[in-house]
Amino acid sequence: MKTTSLWATLVAGGLLGWVAARAAPSRADAMQLTLAAPITTWDEAIPLGNGLLGGLLWGEGGTLRLSLDRGDLWDERPAPGNPLAGFTYAKIQQLVAAKDNAGISRVVDGAYDQAHPTKIPAGRLELDLAAGQAVTAFELDLAAATGRARLAGGAGAVEAFFSAAQALDLRMIAGKVMMDRNAPDYLVDTPASSYADSKALIERWHGKGRLGYAITPRFAPTCSDAQLRGAGELAARYPDVWIQSHVAENKDEIAWARELFPASSSYLATYADFGLMRERAIYAHC
Repeated sequence: MKTTSLWATLVAGGLLGWVAARAAPSRADAMQLTLAAPITTWDEAIPLGNGLLGGLLWGEGGTLRLSLDRGDLWDERPAPGNPLAGFTYAKIQQLVAAKDNAGISRVVDGAYDQAHPTKIPAGRLELDLAAGQAVTAFELDLAAATGRARLAGGAGAVEAFFSAAQALDLRMIAGKVMMDRNAPDYLVDTPASSYADSKALIERWHGKGRLGYAITPRFAPTCSDAQLRGAGELAARYPDVWIQSHVAENKDEIAWARELFPASSSYLATYADFGLMRERAIYAHC
């Protein structure tokens, strides 16, 4: 299943934001927590924080939620009486010795029956995902203090990118990554789904305002012959769209590409053999 990720990070300066990207884990699995969706209540959410600002990442279906809070937001109006009377170590010891569970509950939980003083939540952000996308899991990288929501559906991140750029009248050229091998399972698609998603995105966004579409095979070694053939068919069908990929980043990669595509005369020729070398084709590193 093709998946996309959104991640939210809280650092000393506050909430950095949401990004349609997935960073590979940098620590051992022991530092990774994964919870299957849905998470329908805030008290079961993925926690994030920096000591002052906090967030809870949760949601279900096509909705992602980020509940926000600050440690200094309190309703400090006094409650009638003293709801914390008896809340001392000595008193609790006495009640424990007497096995007075009801008394312990009155001391410990009594303050919760008052309307204030109380913590005030800062608010909640809700994101409606693109049609066809749904949250499937939530992750917490303890080492990097990063929370992620993993989504099912391949084209939603590109839809979100283009719609945001269109609203600001930005000049953007982008495309859905096409990749069906030699990559983590959560990132790969299939030649058929990649072709269909890319075709739909081209027809929806290319030439709208200042937006342009780029057919985007990640790079040849992560694409099968069928995947590159589909990309070439798109390039022929839509001659005014861009093509972007990369080639010859290092000697090991060159050797790998030559091994995977022995019929091509060179790494760069692999793209030409599948109809991906023409005007508006851009290849990084060369």
